[in-house]
Amino acid sequence: MRVQDGEGKWISNVGKDRGELSRLAPGEDPGLADQLMPGTLRTAEVAFFMERHRTHLAKHGVTVDYQPEGPLKEALSQLKKFYKATPRKELPISGTPLPKALADRALDTLRATRWPAALHRRTVRASQYLVLHMKIRNDGYEDLVQTCRDILDYADPAYPCTMVAVTKNYIGSPHIDSSDVRHQFAVSLGDFEGGGELCVESMEDCSQVFVVETKNRIAWADGRAIHWVRGYSGERFSLIFYCTDPAYAEPLGKSCDPAWKPASLEASSNPDICH
Repeated sequence: MRVQDGEGKWISNVGKDRGELSRLAPGEDPGLADQLMPGTLRTAEVAFFMERHRTHLAKHGVTVDYQPEGPLKEALSQLKKFYKATPRKELPISGTPLPKALADRALDTLRATRWPAALHRRTVRASQYLVLHMKIRNDGYEDLVQTCRDILDYADPAYPCTMVAVTKNYIGSPHIDSSDVRHQFAVSLGDFEGGGELCVESMEDCSQVFVVETKNRIAWADGRAIHWVRGYSGERFSLIFYCTDPAYAEPLGKSCDPAWKPASLEASSNPDICH
């Protein structure tokens, strides 16, 4: 089911019970249409991403017929036809391993977490979704907040984190994080296998998709680029550290930074990491 809310945003799977979430097969991605134009994009966002694809296809002699505010179906059909014939290139990269003790403690804490009765973000596919506000108290989540602070201290103590999205069994759900003002950090934990990578459309070239390994690792990514989680089997938790404070805004540039390393590695060349 797809309905439109009062802000002009498309909402997918409204009202779907968390126990009935359809699963992607291990290693499977969401449908191409959802990757290219997620159902949660607002009109202006659709126009922005459509123009990127129109420019790319024009280089290959393909004209995409699309007018802002106009019907999307025909233009999206053209994009799908092109990318099925010329698949987008995957760029596999890996985040930096977390120290093993920190990764183990984070997983134990997540497994013991008391989840809210309702998802804090209802437009995604996940069995649990919790948002921690790092500038205020989060009663009942003190251990989880401290674990998040420890991970952030390892990654980048200067990062102006305002919130952390904490999820269990998040899957698929192509979207952008339109409230973000700069890059974010992504971590995943659990016994999942056969997939679970974070896939992020390249902002430098829309015909490329970063496939980011985040299991027991932390990676630099920009949530304002279209992204999703590849299918997997097993139990998967994630921690997404992000900033919504305009005072720390940075322009959207690259989607991922394969060269990024945690600040703590500057002081130690032999951390006890988790592989």
